[in-house]
Amino acid sequence: MNNTQKTDDAWQDAKEEGEEDGYTNWQIVALEMKRYAEGLELEMNRVAKEVEALSTESDKVKNAALDELETVTRSACNTRLVNRDYNGQVAGTMATDSGAISHQASALRMLAGAVPPRFRIVGGSGRMIVGYWPENDPLKQENKSP
Repeated sequence: MNNTQKTDDAWQDAKEEGEEDGYTNWQIVALEMKRYAEGLELEMNRVAKEVEALSTESDKVKNAALDELETVTRSACNTRLVNRDYNGQVAGTMATDSGAISHQASALRMLAGAVPPRFRIVGGSGRMIVGYWPENDPLKQENKSP
């Protein structure tokens, strides 16, 4: 027998017996309030589980959309070997730029703002963005060095 059933039984008993058997109206009200609070707690737990399930589903959809955006952006943007240090780029690394195309710059900004970031911006202005994909990022390569 669970707590809700015990409360229901006590409440019903108190209601039937009334004040004659030691239950006052205040005790009956207290039992009704306890029963109501238990019901609210159960409902809150149910809603919390639903929200968690929706959040998980939302994360899956968001990650799938970011995967597609990254795939298209990788093929559309220019990745090339940098021959000198400038504008945040490091000589000898493979940097990517938006090619001064607005929608490519926007896509790179979205990918850089994702959690975790899928692109690191090192420079740019307006529709020209320059940066690194994670596998080409010199900062991450420095961290991997022994």
